[in-house]
Amino acid sequence: MARFWQSRFDHLEDQQQAYQDAKGGWQQFIAALEQVVARVD
Repeated sequence: MARFWQSRFDHLEDQQQAYQDAKGGWQQFIAALEQVVARVD
């Protein structure tokens, strides 16, 4: 499994919402990418 790291979040209390939004966005992106790759095979 590949790991992705997004920088610029210090995990401070005032950045938790932005961090969670970015985390969810990456999860959706990876899921869509997996579907595209599955069609290529």
